[in-house]
Amino acid sequence: MDFKRKNESRRSILWQSLVVDSRSIRVFQIAIAIAILLDVWERYNDIDVLYTDYGVCPRSVLVHNRAPKYLYSIYFANGYRFWSTLLCIVNGAAAIGMIVDVPGSTLVCWFMAIQIQMRNPYVASGGDIVHRVMLFFLILAPKGTLPSFYNRSCKQNKGLHSLTALAPVCQLLIIYFCAHAHKTGYSWRMSGDASREALENIYYFRTRFGDLLLNSSIWFMRASTFAVLKWQFYGALLWLTPNQGAKLISFLGFFTMHFSFGISMNLGHFTYIMLACTILLAPGYFWDLLQIVENTKSHLKEKRNQRNGRNEKKRKRYFQLNTVAKNCVCLLGLIAVVSWNLKTFLKDSEDKVNDSWDFAMHVIGLDQAWSMFSPGPPKRDWFPVIIGNLTNGTMVDVFKGMFDHKEYTVSPNVWNEFPDRISYRNLRVYKALSFVFNRNYHQTTQTAIWTIFGKYVCKQFNDGKSRLKEFSMSKVSAVNRFKTKTTLFSRKTLWIHTC
Repeated sequence: MDFKRKNESRRSILWQSLVVDSRSIRVFQIAIAIAILLDVWERYNDIDVLYTDYGVCPRSVLVHNRAPKYLYSIYFANGYRFWSTLLCIVNGAAAIGMIVDVPGSTLVCWFMAIQIQMRNPYVASGGDIVHRVMLFFLILAPKGTLPSFYNRSCKQNKGLHSLTALAPVCQLLIIYFCAHAHKTGYSWRMSGDASREALENIYYFRTRFGDLLLNSSIWFMRASTFAVLKWQFYGALLWLTPNQGAKLISFLGFFTMHFSFGISMNLGHFTYIMLACTILLAPGYFWDLLQIVENTKSHLKEKRNQRNGRNEKKRKRYFQLNTVAKNCVCLLGLIAVVSWNLKTFLKDSEDKVNDSWDFAMHVIGLDQAWSMFSPGPPKRDWFPVIIGNLTNGTMVDVFKGMFDHKEYTVSPNVWNEFPDRISYRNLRVYKALSFVFNRNYHQTTQTAIWTIFGKYVCKQFNDGKSRLKEFSMSKVSAVNRFKTKTTLFSRKTLWIHTC
């Protein structure tokens, strides 16, 4: 008898540890749909520069620089603005369908996410990876229920223990465990200067609040570094405990961490997606605390439950088969994710990956890497300088006026002063410029990329008027020295283009 009780107790602990609340799944679905809408709107505003043949990354560039087997995006069917706009509308409509819980809308969002990310992989970020991998497992997740804040009698058990419900949470925890394991640098593990280096060495990423943090106490910055490093590991372990209070602390801790990232750094889509994903960690205890008015079940709801009960026997066998199939797919997906992440820790891993396996992971969008700011933050920064000559002989700052079609005179400090963050527009434009200025391709390929970028700059700056005659593209590297509080600048002219 004692042996049976011990087994039952162990099963109960495991049962309480591996549980996801159905309300968390539904709220997560709505939150990630809102994040998708924000992402689609941001991409639409940059649709000409990033997703057409008239921008900085036409289809010809990808054909010459990417393996042809990866060029399966439906965005390659046409290089005009109309086609890309139409696909963005489809993506936005599917996101609205996720909010109102239209069947199949999550599948469409997952498919469209892979397609647009493959259209221009050079502007992809960590948020895009989280976006597609979480949508894959959300497709298979059981249907969630909205929290009933005004009905305390609905406080019945809403916990889900199936693999389909646990798979999105497992993927999220894998992100945190891998991010922690990749941070092996001295600034993360020993000195605690990683937070300061991340804010100091990447000027574009830093917000106004980040400026305040950078000027705060060095001991506070070091405490922040160790807090992030430790919480990514121990916070994830805390969620795996059977205690509801511990799960609540884990959820609030990760939500606060990503909120802090968002207000101190310009991380683009990553902030919204990760804030949405942390909702999955919210335990049932959290939603029960939000119920503020006690009420009883309505008579109408009881009738609806009775009517659904009559059809339950007819659907039972179908649902059982459907659930088994989804659980199998989730299990295979998690095995693939774990093996892929283990591969990222191996040296010379690219030579050890099976080619067909690599292609399959790219097709379903489960390829991933969680090595941002790893093994440590970058040690140097950079910024572009584009100085042009107008037809009347005036020198102008082309980069500053490239998007707002204005003529800015060249500042005396243009070579030793970072440009305004607004000049980059957003993170994806910043990454597109990194692709143009920082990539080291074969000379012929590099010349073609610079020529395409030069044509775009001439068209964008002139806006139909013949004003810009020629311009030079230069890359300025910056190295920050924290002890002396100085920055060393070095410049290199890359290309001179005639309009």
